[in-house]
Amino acid sequence: MLRAAPAVVLLVVVSACGKLRQTDASYCPSWEKDVAPVLSARCVSCHGPDRAEGAWRADGYLEAVRSRDDGTPRLVAGDPAGSLLMQAARATLPNHPEASMEAPELEDLSAWIACRAPARHGLFHPSGWSNPSDLEAFHGKALRRAAYSTAECQKCHGDDLDGGKAEVSCRSCHLKGPEDCSTCHGDATSAAPPRAVLGARATSAVGVGAHRTHLSDGPLHAAYDCTVCHATPKTPAEEGHYLKNGKLDELPAEVQVKGTSGQTGEWEHDHQTCERSACHAPSVDAKATNQEPKWTAVGQGQAECGACHGLPPQSHADGRCEGCHSRVYANGAIVAPALHANGTVELGDGSGLCTGCHGDATSPAPPRDVSGLTEPSRKSVGAHRAHLFASRFRGPIACTECHLVPEAVTDVGHIDSAAPAEVFPFADGVGVLARADAARPAYDPGSASCSNVYCHGGGARASRDTTANLTRTPVWTAPSSSVACGGCHGLPPKDNFHAPTLTSADCEGCHFETVGPGFTLKLSRTDGGVVTTTHLNGQLELGGPP
Repeated sequence: MLRAAPAVVLLVVVSACGKLRQTDASYCPSWEKDVAPVLSARCVSCHGPDRAEGAWRADGYLEAVRSRDDGTPRLVAGDPAGSLLMQAARATLPNHPEASMEAPELEDLSAWIACRAPARHGLFHPSGWSNPSDLEAFHGKALRRAAYSTAECQKCHGDDLDGGKAEVSCRSCHLKGPEDCSTCHGDATSAAPPRAVLGARATSAVGVGAHRTHLSDGPLHAAYDCTVCHATPKTPAEEGHYLKNGKLDELPAEVQVKGTSGQTGEWEHDHQTCERSACHAPSVDAKATNQEPKWTAVGQGQAECGACHGLPPQSHADGRCEGCHSRVYANGAIVAPALHANGTVELGDGSGLCTGCHGDATSPAPPRDVSGLTEPSRKSVGAHRAHLFASRFRGPIACTECHLVPEAVTDVGHIDSAAPAEVFPFADGVGVLARADAARPAYDPGSASCSNVYCHGGGARASRDTTANLTRTPVWTAPSSSVACGGCHGLPPKDNFHAPTLTSADCEGCHFETVGPGFTLKLSRTDGGVVTTTHLNGQLELGGPP
């Protein structure tokens, strides 16, 4: 071992392959011969693969010289006094007498650091060539200063950098090859940090941040691909990677942010946040708690449920997520992370049709309400199908007679108000038949009953009928048999237009187009097969047999 205090080492770099780069290589202690044995004896018991106290290990060269996770150096190349390793080695450790170094060991360690902590003794490169924490001599830094041109390297190590005249392959350290993405950033698991280009590993460093959080499956989303935020090159030298117009493209890396509908997404490097991103701000929503999460605040609740959109969002009045997003959300939790925060609003069964949330292949009207229930005794199901299909009294009733039917999910009157759904809203095209003859239809959700509806005896003419026991406020959830002929008006009605002596057999005489012999309603089919009738069509059909 060397015992003399080190002096400044003079490095002379020459272009000829095979000549020493150090004028006095024997002066510098080497890692294998002089330093590793000391650290193994004094440090590895606490700073090894099993314990790694202080997140530092002494059982390997790269581990020993590695900077802190935030990128700041533990070992300041060429400056023993400024290196944490020397400060710790000189410290008094009463609880760890085995860690106390003898003077010759300290001298060797100090000399090694003064020589820029070389990996081996007597290399053809500057001492710090293998030391990632050496900001001047490390070959990764030298390559970056040369815009990653390997022309000089190829003179000794071959065109493929796999040996050449030097008979030393770059793959001896870079197992996947020097041009693999993980050579400069990331690790064997992924090319994404931790381990940023400048060496940082802590998520508090902007070069690291939430990379791995985004690239891993989580409770709220599936793993994203690098291309979501970065233009990922096919080859390292591709324009826009580390080269820009033939010159080194300085850090930070360019980030592309997909904006939400109608907005431009932006990465704000100084504040370390994404703004107006489709992932974290899918819509303008005042109820969202954090639509601009901090990239470096990993594990601090930056993307909890409710951060990106309200629960429910401002545009929703119904908080039953499973009602419309059943493939994604059920039983109070996200059940399909791959379908959540994927850039698509997953509705119902994913078909994009009204029947994806309610109804079935026959009709978007229940049975099957937004909760998946089908019992007619439920207000959300009730007599929907009894109205939509023709009966012995009438043809089919359109959905627009009771509801404002949306063209898109977000249309007014669809999801912007709480359940139950609006019935008979005052809107163009809604309730044309229900409001015929000045009827003023209304629905009472408490009793689940309709009143003053033209179809059930509402309107100016029908109001003059004083027949007893009419069913003009039918219960929506009652069996369809509760509606019978004679329930909406008398047979015949008791009013000023019908003589008291008339019977139901006389209806055909004045309403021939509607009523047939034996007091049966006339039903017919159109060319398209739709059942029609002049009964309950909003007009009073008068006229006897031809």
